[in-house]
Amino acid sequence: YDRLVGANRGYHEHLRMTARRMGLRDRGTGLRLLDLGCGTGASTQALLDVAPDAEIIGVDASSEMLAIAREKTWPPGVRFVHANVDELASVGITGLYDGILAAYLVRNLAEPNAALRTFHALLKPGAPLALHEYSVADSARSKAIWTAVCWGVIIPMGKLRSGSADLYRYLWRSVLDFDGVEALTTRMHGIERCIQDRRALRLSAPRLPFSPATGSMPSRSWSGWKTTARNCAWTGWWRRAWPTRSGCTWPAATSLPPRRRWRAWTPLPRAIA
Repeated sequence: YDRLVGANRGYHEHLRMTARRMGLRDRGTGLRLLDLGCGTGASTQALLDVAPDAEIIGVDASSEMLAIAREKTWPPGVRFVHANVDELASVGITGLYDGILAAYLVRNLAEPNAALRTFHALLKPGAPLALHEYSVADSARSKAIWTAVCWGVIIPMGKLRSGSADLYRYLWRSVLDFDGVEALTTRMHGIERCIQDRRALRLSAPRLPFSPATGSMPSRSWSGWKTTARNCAWTGWWRRAWPTRSGCTWPAATSLPPRRRWRAWTPLPRAIA
């Protein structure tokens, strides 16, 4: 695996680019970072390059990949945990963290929406979640290039190295089937709205969906998200914020059309080119 990704000249640099864009301060001093789907440690190394003084926990469901990662040389602040993303709490991975990097992970999950909600719950307010993935769904040209690279290089080399091409054929198909940038943007915004809806219901009166007596609505949201696309790869961020008051009282908010209510309480994430 390491030999294959090492043959991709931009693989490690793109991971470092994602880590830099997380905005980790002061070389990571005092920060706790989570690297979900760390594999053999390439994404962990990217975080370490950007935040060498941080505590970094790499998590992966593959014991074989973690064994390779552990054989490498790491500073005392880096450790690895064997776990699936749906059992993080059972292995002691509980919040709150100053940042989460999930590289090449979300497209491999059976329930990505549930996983993203779990990731959000592990973040400190204001902390970034960086999703780093291949995305070719929005471009016929990118699909053609990805297919050519897989069947011309990755699948034959993988079979030659391991004796089986099943894993590499899955890689090819999983990237083709994964969300495009716009689709994942919609997914992320939809999850945010769902979280906001649930909080609103918990804060409301027993028989009224919105109570005028409650005053301004406390809410949590990610303050923004960004995407970059380069060489068929893209990265998205959420940044979690403390509950704030928007200055719009309940009666004013409930008088708006349904689609404008959440905008009155909390602005939706901003798209940044």
